[in-house]
Amino acid sequence: MDLARYRSAEELERQLAPHAAEGGPFCPARMVAQDDGDAFPQQALDVLGGLGTQNYFIPESLGGKLSSYEECLALLRVISRRDLTAAIAFGKTYLGAVHVWVGGNAEQRTELAEIVARNEPVCFALTERAHGSDVTASEVSAEKVPGGWKLRGEKWLINNGTRSTVVTLFARTDPRGGARGSSLFMVRKSALAPGTYRHHPKVRTLGIRGADISGVVFEGAFVPDAALIGMEGGGLDIALKGLQLTRTLCAGFSLGAADTAMRLALDFAMSRVLYGKTALEIENVRGTFVDAFVDLLLADAAAIAAHRTIQVAPEQLSALSAIVKYFVPTTSESLVRDLSVVLGARHFLREEHHAGVFQKTMRDNSVVSLFDGSTIVNLGLLGAQLLQIQKTRRRLGATASAERDARIARIFDLEVDLPRFEPERLKLMNFGVEHGVQSLDRAVARFAEERGEMGLLPDVQEAIFDCAQKLVMERDALEIAVDDTAARGGFAAGAHEAFEISRRYCALYAASAALQLWIHSRHAMPSWLARGHWLALALRRTLTRFRPELALGPRPFVSTVLEDLVSLVRKGNMISLVPFRLAPPWNGISS
Repeated sequence: MDLARYRSAEELERQLAPHAAEGGPFCPARMVAQDDGDAFPQQALDVLGGLGTQNYFIPESLGGKLSSYEECLALLRVISRRDLTAAIAFGKTYLGAVHVWVGGNAEQRTELAEIVARNEPVCFALTERAHGSDVTASEVSAEKVPGGWKLRGEKWLINNGTRSTVVTLFARTDPRGGARGSSLFMVRKSALAPGTYRHHPKVRTLGIRGADISGVVFEGAFVPDAALIGMEGGGLDIALKGLQLTRTLCAGFSLGAADTAMRLALDFAMSRVLYGKTALEIENVRGTFVDAFVDLLLADAAAIAAHRTIQVAPEQLSALSAIVKYFVPTTSESLVRDLSVVLGARHFLREEHHAGVFQKTMRDNSVVSLFDGSTIVNLGLLGAQLLQIQKTRRRLGATASAERDARIARIFDLEVDLPRFEPERLKLMNFGVEHGVQSLDRAVARFAEERGEMGLLPDVQEAIFDCAQKLVMERDALEIAVDDTAARGGFAAGAHEAFEISRRYCALYAASAALQLWIHSRHAMPSWLARGHWLALALRRTLTRFRPELALGPRPFVSTVLEDLVSLVRKGNMISLVPFRLAPPWNGISS
């Protein structure tokens, strides 16, 4: 599979490789040592800045290289697989900048594009110590004064809070608060009068220990009228739309970390001898790797499909960003935990096995689910939209629509080029349209129609079709649960079953994305992906989330899929549905 938008990721891989040599900024032992000392990975960020990687955070219309969110996802994976601390510190500049791209005027966008191009960090000051994710309760205020605004109050747990050149600040502009009571400001620290702001000390964290997570306190700082982003009172709308993009991109952090954990655990399992054979020859260990592998491919499918949807149908992102932000980080955390069992005692050692990189990756990876809205926040955002999504799905039914089918094909056919992203099409709610789960019936019908031409072995074909049909049944059952929960007011009240329904919907989305990416793109996929063994296990793995008893029965294709994983890693390819080439070190298994 040779896709132009992945060549930049391969090139970044090649460019980073020399810096991963002993003593270099991306050297594994050095990264672990920095982590032990809570040291910020400045030299790693300098390398990325020197390569101009930050230009992929700037839209092409502003002189940058951001034209494909799928490409941006791949780049974040490349950085994250080597050091998640550096990747997050680097990537969070986009979190600060995106709100200007979405809601700022031409002058603000131009000014910020120049700042980002110089690799100066930007932060998003949203959360406060007393309010957490309840952003409408924020107390940091912006008081209107002649010619501008006076800022007062404290923002806390801000990534790049101290290092940032620019703060995108969410502040209350109406003392009464409410949905229209806050605004966004583009604050250049260098333009603030001395003594009108200060930084909180770095907050020590369990993961990404070296990150600059701190805070900013404003004490009557004056900013001019030109600092206001968008309209007064429009801060929440702009912030929520910007967060739809950053939530989705967070998948790159988790996917990169999971790739590294898989390689390190596989390296250990192939060299560790127990009871006269390698650990990888033990049946339970083999099953653990296969489960982790298909989980990673499911997460990958969800992420790729959502990133392509950003450009095809951005109005759906209010639901998709919540799905991806929940499913990808939590799936990554789970599979890394499962792989830690394979390492046994070495999981608890902070040296010896690859200098303790697995342990650092595991700690760092556990933080991603908190970014840009926690798992509970995202499940709640999705739950608020599920009733309308299912009503729309039932209304559309099997009705053919050339326009809808064309959009679905653009999302899931990896060889199709995507349109330019139109930020003005972002919406706070998706109005009931979500092309992943809603098109599952049509995907199953297409599989049935074309399966004789798909070149699948009979047992693989039967397994995929059987699981896909059962997933449609589970979708239908889930819709009944949505009806019942909505009738009881459970989604509004935050009932336990509401969150469980949202979790299951996320799993259905990932499975549907995997099936549809395979149906539309199999001709361009490498042979191991086109053969479909992984897909049969991925769909079955999803079914076990609905029917746990399935885990008690024998699983087909384990040996074949494990061989595919070992071959993929030995060849030095990313563990992905688009397995682009990686560079050493960690590009394969130690011999």
